[in-house]
Amino acid sequence: MEGVPFVIPTPMAARPRRPSVLTTASVVLLIQAALTGLGGALVLSLRTSSLSPQLLQTRTTQLSQTVGVLLVVLAALELIAGLLVLRLSGAGRLLGLVLAGLGLVTGVVALVDGQGTAILGMAMNLFLIYAFTTTGDVFARARRG
Repeated sequence: MEGVPFVIPTPMAARPRRPSVLTTASVVLLIQAALTGLGGALVLSLRTSSLSPQLLQTRTTQLSQTVGVLLVVLAALELIAGLLVLRLSGAGRLLGLVLAGLGLVTGVVALVDGQGTAILGMAMNLFLIYAFTTTGDVFARARRG
């Protein structure tokens, strides 16, 4: 190799590949963000009945506006978590775990209240918890570069 007039460069390490379970988890977070945002917009757009007493109507309106705003904020957090997980950011993993835990608790409360459809949301949140707890090494490798 002494006759070669140039130096062959050492290739740079590639960014770690994102496992398909994390891509799926990110898509689940983005779907949850869309559904939660839609629910928040729906709650914010509802008007109370003109047949209810004025005091009850005012309190109901304030409560529904508060719930609507909280749902929109939750949707924004889910959107941010989904995008950060796509980038393999550790903050996205942590935020996703917190949101999935919160969603799981909310699902259990809704299930006890008699809402059988909460099982689907609970299954999605259990999947998120599984995905984020089993792929912590991927986030650590991505942080190291």
